[in-house]
Amino acid sequence: MKGQYTKLFLIGNGFDRWQGLPTSYGDFRQYYFAHILEITKELRIKMEVDDAGHLITPVEKIFGNIFNPEALPGEFFWNFESSMALLDDQNISLYFGKTDKGVYQMQETLNSALEILRKVFGDWIKSISIADKDTGYRFDDSCYFINFNYTNTLEKRFQVDERNVNYIHGDFSDTESIVFGHSTHPERAFPELMEQKFIHRVGGDKSKRFRELYLVENALYETDKEEVARIQKKTNDWHLIRPSNILSFHLWRKEIRC
Repeated sequence: MKGQYTKLFLIGNGFDRWQGLPTSYGDFRQYYFAHILEITKELRIKMEVDDAGHLITPVEKIFGNIFNPEALPGEFFWNFESSMALLDDQNISLYFGKTDKGVYQMQETLNSALEILRKVFGDWIKSISIADKDTGYRFDDSCYFINFNYTNTLEKRFQVDERNVNYIHGDFSDTESIVFGHSTHPERAFPELMEQKFIHRVGGDKSKRFRELYLVENALYETDKEEVARIQKKTNDWHLIRPSNILSFHLWRKEIRC
């Protein structure tokens, strides 16, 4: 199908939420606290318990107050992508010191924190069950999807061919592919689209453009706005579609063939 795409869809978490899936970061927070003990034990990473009975792992140390670690606040999870980029590096360096031993312990603690988060996040994504369900909606083969989610809702609920979907942050079937904490690291959506020839020249304009771009939800993750803006600049026309309005969108199929 390469070279036949004319419509690009950017799919964000609102799409999965519209389908009733527990994919909010509030859901991730619940999963974290319910499974952090077993996962830390599975990874054989040292942990502590504070005076209040809270489990303290390297995650709480690195992403909290390292001098007085405690259970992570809700803000850490609700702003998860941004939180991953906000390390108090000065306090962390002060805590571990500048000796070779201190630098080694700092690196080990940081690596352990990231290992725990990757494991918890990957296990949470894999735990989300998406039942096969015919929604009655269809997208034709001229549509290509950049999916900012990790789930295969498009394939399960809308019978979209997996070859027409680019999981820009990785997908649940391969936890090693999952990218998180990317708020300051825009992804490679546009270069990859160019490489795969999913975009083409139109008219006399020498720049490469899609004919139409659709954002399927009110807003993608705040941290993905830069990538979305870059893609918008390469399109002739773009539309914002709320998930609840997809029915009316399909009623226009004669005009947009989706």
